[in-house]
Amino acid sequence: MAFLKKIVLTNQQKLIALIVLMLAIVAGAWFSLNHLFLDETVREPLTVAVVAPMSGEAKGVGRSIVRATKLFVKQFREQGGVQNRHIKVKVLDDKNSMEGAIIAARAIASENKAAFVIGHWSPESLEAALPIYNKAKIPLLTLSSAGQESWEKEGKLYRMTPVARNQAKFLANYVRNVLGQKVITIVHEDSPYGVDLAEGFTEIFKRFGTKIHYTIEAKLEAGKPRLEEIATELKEKRDAGTVFIAMPAPRAAFLLKKMRDAKVRHPVIGIDALATDGFRDELARLPGSMPHVADYTNRLLLTAPLIFDTASEAAQDFLSNYKEAFRAKPDWVAAYAYEGSRVMLGALAKGLKGRMSDDVGDIALDRRIVNYVFEYGGVQEILERGRVTGPNIFARDEAVPKPISMGQYNGDSLVSALTQLQPIDRSIRQSGTTNYLEELKKGRMLFVNDQFMFKVNVVYVGVKLNEVVEIDPGKGTAKLDMDIWFRYRGKFDPATVVFENSTTDEVLLKTPDTTMVKDNLNFKLYKVVADFNLDFNNAKRAYGDRLLGISFRHKHLNRNNLKFVVDVLGLGVKEGETFLQSIDTPTTFNPSLNWEMNQAWISQEPELISTLGKPTYVGYGVEEPIFSRMNLGIVVRKSQFNVRDFITEQKFFYFLTVLGVVGLLVAALIDVKDRGFFWRTVSWVLRVIFWPITLLAAGNLILDLAFQTLSTYYIDSIVLVYQSLWWIIPAMLVSMALTRFLWDPLEARTERKIPNVIRILMALLIYVFATLGIVAFVLDQTLTSILATSGLLTMIIGLAIQSNIANVFSGIVINVERPFSIGDWLKLGDMDDAQLVDITWRTMRLRTKEGLTISLPNGRASEMTIVNYSADTYEQVVIPLRLCPSLDPDETIKLIIRTLECFPRRVKEKQPTSEFNGVVYDRGNFYGIYEAEFWIDDHTYIQEITSDLWIHFWKVFKEADVDLEPVPKQFRGKKKKDPPPGKVSVRKTLWHRGRRKLIGV
Repeated sequence: MAFLKKIVLTNQQKLIALIVLMLAIVAGAWFSLNHLFLDETVREPLTVAVVAPMSGEAKGVGRSIVRATKLFVKQFREQGGVQNRHIKVKVLDDKNSMEGAIIAARAIASENKAAFVIGHWSPESLEAALPIYNKAKIPLLTLSSAGQESWEKEGKLYRMTPVARNQAKFLANYVRNVLGQKVITIVHEDSPYGVDLAEGFTEIFKRFGTKIHYTIEAKLEAGKPRLEEIATELKEKRDAGTVFIAMPAPRAAFLLKKMRDAKVRHPVIGIDALATDGFRDELARLPGSMPHVADYTNRLLLTAPLIFDTASEAAQDFLSNYKEAFRAKPDWVAAYAYEGSRVMLGALAKGLKGRMSDDVGDIALDRRIVNYVFEYGGVQEILERGRVTGPNIFARDEAVPKPISMGQYNGDSLVSALTQLQPIDRSIRQSGTTNYLEELKKGRMLFVNDQFMFKVNVVYVGVKLNEVVEIDPGKGTAKLDMDIWFRYRGKFDPATVVFENSTTDEVLLKTPDTTMVKDNLNFKLYKVVADFNLDFNNAKRAYGDRLLGISFRHKHLNRNNLKFVVDVLGLGVKEGETFLQSIDTPTTFNPSLNWEMNQAWISQEPELISTLGKPTYVGYGVEEPIFSRMNLGIVVRKSQFNVRDFITEQKFFYFLTVLGVVGLLVAALIDVKDRGFFWRTVSWVLRVIFWPITLLAAGNLILDLAFQTLSTYYIDSIVLVYQSLWWIIPAMLVSMALTRFLWDPLEARTERKIPNVIRILMALLIYVFATLGIVAFVLDQTLTSILATSGLLTMIIGLAIQSNIANVFSGIVINVERPFSIGDWLKLGDMDDAQLVDITWRTMRLRTKEGLTISLPNGRASEMTIVNYSADTYEQVVIPLRLCPSLDPDETIKLIIRTLECFPRRVKEKQPTSEFNGVVYDRGNFYGIYEAEFWIDDHTYIQEITSDLWIHFWKVFKEADVDLEPVPKQFRGKKKKDPPPGKVSVRKTLWHRGRRKLIGV
């Protein structure tokens, strides 16, 4: 310790040591935080197993499942994931076969690291793998609609899609009662899957007293040759009617291709397996006579769990993200894989919330939590939030209450059929208030799969945004120029459409620009240029973003009667292109608006509206006022710098927060004790560096948390405070700089305390400017009225105290420039010489030679010419002498100098001098003018010294017999006519004259 005390470091060396210490503290704090809370590698990783056909005939399905799962996992990790654990997606190929499924399932069970499994597509693979997962107690989520046998097994199997048999029964109802087709041929394979489909379809037809015209069985043992025979057989059966293909997608693709190549033109129907990328990929892979897949799929009618043209905003968001990530359009399998990952991981995150860190990484606990949450509730929030595929309800029976949509291929694009079936709400069904028979007779309702359903007419809607004319965030409106069109069958009047975010009650769709009817399909196009309110729904967006677009519904018809569907084909969005990319053009969105698009979608959403007391919607068991609402949403933000554009990793914000907090703590520790100007400067610079860093990083983390957990009201308050701090903290730093670099040094230099009124006034002025900045840029308010009011108030106050302000600031300038000091002798303007005895921030006090004290305001003194006699070490004094003009100038000068040299009160270091300045005539006498020049070192005694010098001169001149008398008048008169030769010097003389410093302040 004694050795350390002897070490003497300069300030620069201490600063370097401080920086090194600070970096070490930051590194230690970051390591601890990262190790305990942020580092995914510290904890046991969470494994999500995906088992799907990654090779063979159904590899397109496997590709969709894996892509969507990885997409969600990536997004989920960015949002915090499950207890900050690394989430690993383990992909295994089951080759869509029983053998491959068994191998994959055993590998997962033996490794014993997967929290749950997503996948298995074919009925054979699912049935073979399920017992292995049951034994290992691994939850399995399947996207397949494989047969009902799986439900009879013990263990945990979660299904997201309606089982195949129910889809077949739904399809039969639709074909029989909506399309009115009674001639049906069923082609099925002899597997349990195919037989189950055929039996379900036949059951419904028998219920309505209709027989299946032909039932053709394709034995698996016969293979593809048998399918070729069936294609030929169907060509010969001209009365086959509509053909229902009841077999898995690969064999269905082979049969369909052979049928179309054989020119079999019968309508073809199927279930969800034929609406997948795997089915379309197999069609593209198989050889055929026609070049395009669309030639084979066109007009194929299918059941589908999800069709994107009727999907929600969440589904459209997934669609855009998937396209952006993989440059391809997703199918319904991808959407359900994404949603399945969300539900399973969400359940796990919810179950582990609040658990001790020792529990994290326990794979058995992970599996129990997933099962427990699904079986005993607590998952409703997870199921409801961000529903890409609609409500997710899990049940352990064959009737999964999941709605089924009807789609039809237009080319190779699957779009919604023109008529859909809407399940009746359970409360209506239980109340018994609806006259089902009457509704059945009217044709508005069908009995499908043991429940009544409404027949809903579909209207295809398209919107083309031509231009965003204007955005007015102050009024909360945007002026849009767009084309809106409708395609429909039956009776539908677009004039009855209500725009919910229109700024006017005026009907916007009055007269169509274009009207057309083709194949009993009506088409109407309208040109709309109008103002619409911003932020018209609760779409998720970052704070500061605004939502523009349109939202409309039918005025009278609810979703049981009419459903809007996005006209995907009419929008013309290119393959792999997002909707945002298709509309974000300079023509549509002019850069001069100073806004930029961030997100865009067009979707259909169910909307519950107010009943307004209408009898149709009032009372128990009646229909709910739920309407089909069409939304065009575009999220825009101001074109300005955003740190999120450059810093995307959440960890980096944590690191910056730690760095900033450590830097501010070091600055605070430096200021605990006054260590001089150098360290005051260092601590201020540290604050200037680390306050913005801390505010930027911690602010972003807090805002992220607020957006996820708080309501809009609290978010607005937090953002208001956050944005205001960007003005308040700089004002605080500037005020601190004034104190440290102006007031304190000024006080030290003048040895006088700066008046508090000056400090407060300057600080107040700084914070006033900060407040004006908050009003103008944070609150987005105009400053005209505020500046006018404050300007008038400032003028009144300024006029009242202007003299005091002038005196104070003059005092500051005088104290800064220091032209004189206490004790100096001064001459101010025409005033007598006086000695400065005191100076304050408002006045200076002087004492004259007569002993009088004068108080002079600083403002007035600063306007005077000031002579400082004490500015130099020595002061020159000039004594004018009037002597007889007849004296010899040279001898006289020598005498004067000798007299000065022997004068004891002069400064000996300075040589005295004398000058002859000629002869002057004054008051009737002639005088010889001489100047005696010498130096003194104290102006205080100048009168006394001058008096002593006069006495000394008189004595010396008397001893030297020098004539001190002037020339008489007679001499003056004689010289009038003949003046003496040489130039006569006439000058005004001062009592004393010297090298005096003239200072104007």
